Amino acid sequence: MQTKYDAAKICGFLYFLYFIFLIFPIQSLISSEIVFKNLSKYRFEHNTSGGIGIATSIIFLLLLLSLLYYGLKTILSKTIIIEDENKNNKINKKLVIYKLFIVITIILNLTVLYITKDRALTITGLFSILISLIICFGMKVYFIACLYDRKALWLESVTGISYKEADKKSRLWKYKIWHEPKERVEFKYRKKILNRSILYITIISLFFIKFVHTPVFLLFCIMVLSFLTFHVLSLIDSIFNLFTSLEGTCTEIHKETGKNSSYYCITVIDFNRERKLEFTSKKDYSINQGDNTYVVHSVLSKKVVSVNSISLID
Repeated sequence: MQTKYDAAKICGFLYFLYFIFLIFPIQSLISSEIVFKNLSKYRFEHNTSGGIGIATSIIFLLLLLSLLYYGLKTILSKTIIIEDENKNNKINKKLVIYKLFIVITIILNLTVLYITKDRALTITGLFSILISLIICFGMKVYFIACLYDRKALWLESVTGISYKEADKKSRLWKYKIWHEPKERVEFKYRKKILNRSILYITIISLFFIKFVHTPVFLLFCIMVLSFLTFHVLSLIDSIFNLFTSLEGTCTEIHKETGKNSSYYCITVIDFNRERKLEFTSKKDYSINQGDNTYVVHSVLSKKVVSVNSISLID
């Protein structure tokens, strides 16, 4: 059911907003020389002259939060709920930590406001509390969408496989490396992977040289670890023709939509061999949740090259 993924995306954006608003109390604590006294020479001045600008920002944020809340309400209205006390209890137990999150947010903002006497934190504090309330509601919507996912419930009743339990059990399976059965991929496909890997490695290396003596170098290193490693492993796989396959059950498939493109997130699990593969594809290739799926992929980088004998290399 797509609704749970939509709810998760809205909650993710709300978390992003929440952490942005955390900057303001930290900034005030630093300016007041309460924490990080060695940074006191860097003064952070509040712009109090732009009354119209502040009012506009408040209105914009209120409209944004209203739209996000309306989006969550819409998702909830699309979910068919059959009253179940056991499921309600499960949801309430999971929401305890988010209710505690609201309490901590209130205490944190009141404490910082009392210590710094910074009246500008009143507005940002109210917004962070409001965001934490919407996050709690959003997680409630997400849990409801998950527990009342009609398609997953139907598949579980037909196949006897509990996909929620399977996800918990197989959480670490995706990190396993396997090389059997061996698969041979034609050089015309490997050549495309090689060219792309070499191109990305070259570009990243040039940026590495450019930013090595700049303040953003640490941030760049984090990006390199997550991006460059994949292409180096992909290069090794392609050079030595290190490819294998996985045949299992598609336990999850959903569509992600961006500004100018969309793609499918697919999860395939081999329960017998305890193997799991997660990948993205531009098409769904007529795969449905519960279908038997055959995937050919590289050993180290786990780059998928074909699904059900259909090539993903373009």
